[in-house]
Amino acid sequence: MKITVTRSGKVACELTLAKLRGKDWEIKYLLTDPKHRGEKLAARALARAEHLADRRGWRLIGLVDPDRTGLTKDQIVGWLKRHGFAHDWYAFGPNWRKRVLIRTPRPSGDSARFV
Repeated sequence: MKITVTRSGKVACELTLAKLRGKDWEIKYLLTDPKHRGEKLAARALARAEHLADRRGWRLIGLVDPDRTGLTKDQIVGWLKRHGFAHDWYAFGPNWRKRVLIRTPRPSGDSARFV
């Protein structure tokens, strides 16, 4: 599932969610066009994903794997924490657990304003 934010009719930021299992969805991809960095477009895309997750009762899972063209791992972790994610262990399989950032769904009155 893709969530996009446009500027002048072109995609300036894209966030992709991929279903893991049950109501768990991973933030698979988040990229902002370098021309539009600093405009809070990633925060806008994440707010849309959070709104959707809250409405549907989904947990959002953030695996931090920077591609060396944007933020560092520490910057991404800090950004996700500021957006309500917290470190926890996630079982990807019977013998594979990894420490990730997880955001649990908020009650309908507590969700971020959809932007």
